[in-house]
Amino acid sequence: MELVNESPRVLGNRYEVGDLLGRGGMAEVHLGRDTRLGRTVAIKLLRIDLARDPTFQARFRREAQSAAGLNHPAIVAVYDTGEEQLVDGHGGIVALPYIVMEYVEGKTLRDFLVDGNPLDVGYALDVTAGVLSALEYSHRSGIVHRDIKPANVMIGPRGEVKVMDFGIARAMADASTTMTQTQAVIGTAQYLSPEQARGETVDARSDLYSAGCLLFELITGRPPFVADSAVAVAYQHVRENPNPPSTFNPMVPDSVDQVVMHSLAKDREHRYQSADEFRTDIEAARNGRRVSAYSPRSAGAAGAETEYLGAAAGPGTRAMAPVDAGRYGDSGPSVLPGGPDRNVFGLIAFGVWKLTGSGDAQLVTVRNVTGMEQAKATETLSGLGLQSTVTEEPSNTVPKGNVIRQDPAANTQVDKGSTVTLYVSSGSDSVAVPDLSGKSQDDAQTALEVAGLKLGQVTTRDDPKVKAVRVIDTNPK
Repeated sequence: MELVNESPRVLGNRYEVGDLLGRGGMAEVHLGRDTRLGRTVAIKLLRIDLARDPTFQARFRREAQSAAGLNHPAIVAVYDTGEEQLVDGHGGIVALPYIVMEYVEGKTLRDFLVDGNPLDVGYALDVTAGVLSALEYSHRSGIVHRDIKPANVMIGPRGEVKVMDFGIARAMADASTTMTQTQAVIGTAQYLSPEQARGETVDARSDLYSAGCLLFELITGRPPFVADSAVAVAYQHVRENPNPPSTFNPMVPDSVDQVVMHSLAKDREHRYQSADEFRTDIEAARNGRRVSAYSPRSAGAAGAETEYLGAAAGPGTRAMAPVDAGRYGDSGPSVLPGGPDRNVFGLIAFGVWKLTGSGDAQLVTVRNVTGMEQAKATETLSGLGLQSTVTEEPSNTVPKGNVIRQDPAANTQVDKGSTVTLYVSSGSDSVAVPDLSGKSQDDAQTALEVAGLKLGQVTTRDDPKVKAVRVIDTNPK
């Protein structure tokens, strides 16, 4: 069934369709012009073959409406949605859905990483914090992105972060699964959460895993897992632990290693539980404060003061190339095919289970005692024939006396009689940031020191409402 007018030049009697900006697995994005408002826009058109599917059309409309409700400075704005009636070669009518979006000048993070070199660590943290700000907002709105990756994050000419493609990936599947009708896993292999790779239910924490993969690549120049095929990469996400980022970039401080490794926990219950929690640790690492995440280098380092990361290098450290045709498109495989490859994946997993499941009689599997009260955790381990030792450390999220984490981790096989270290919360060591509005820099620094805080980066800007050389605002507030 061929279409007579596959590329309408005007949509909805309002939007002029211009040059192709990018092409992905599900859609094409064109430069456009809103003739009513006289502004430049980006127009995303669903692929013609998918537009013929009534089920997909219905999902696209529903998700396009959800995406249009997202109004956040770190999310590419959706201005309008609609559909154009096309006539096929047999005189039939086909509805072609489209989304009219904010047109963003600049480059994607994929463009910054094209040479394989990492970004400045401080700048990478700032960018990831922007992505997490967008995710925090979308998750509160009930929308899971499902495909966070460098190609879906734009950096504008002033360094602003813009996350793209909210709702499109969600439109390919029901809310309860990552599988399409053709049994394909949604997402890009290098940034796929373990639950996505297994075809299980996804939630907000799946996006946080992908954001962790994104941060890993920004600070190392490579994703956490690399293999010859998408299936092999997905297998690693499910079964293998990544090396800390500092393995590939010695400039990465321990605090950032902690944050990244926490975000990449296989079990989503052990990951960051919200984008806000993830972002809080990023900002702590960025400003030289203690992070709550587990240190992959040494257990004793978890409570130590973290290194201060210098001023962000920002996008100005790399040339801002003109807008190119690939900036709205995908990079790498966006869909991991089903069928035979998935069977191969199942056989590999089964083989590993057979090799690791027939353990020695003297081996025991460590139970997960994270979150338990100290006495209950000790009792549980004792029942398995294991010893336990306790190390206290502060936590802003785990109640005092409860286990923050354990070493060895849950489900690890160890010799009977081995010792498991329990890291138990000694309570919060957080302090409230004082209100510094209107104070001089010297007075502000004094107030911070009284509160047990340090003065971080100082920037200046004009504000007619505030006297000269006075504090306008702080971050955190």
